[in-house]
Amino acid sequence: MRQLADKISEGQVVLRQGQDEITLQLPQSLILEVQVEDEDKGTKGLQHSLEVEIKWFDDEQGGPLELG
Repeated sequence: MRQLADKISEGQVVLRQGQDEITLQLPQSLILEVQVEDEDKGTKGLQHSLEVEIKWFDDEQGGPLELG
């Protein structure tokens, strides 16, 4: 996660799986959506999840992404 955060901060993320590769050029202005869910899994108990989604628009102008 730290490596991904560093790459996002640098503005470029390269994703590889086997021979396949995709390079994402990210603007400084990003939309960060975070969702927390608790789901009852019956006998297994309560399952917790944290979902992080990053979105952006082409030619977006604005300030850097900040977490607080």
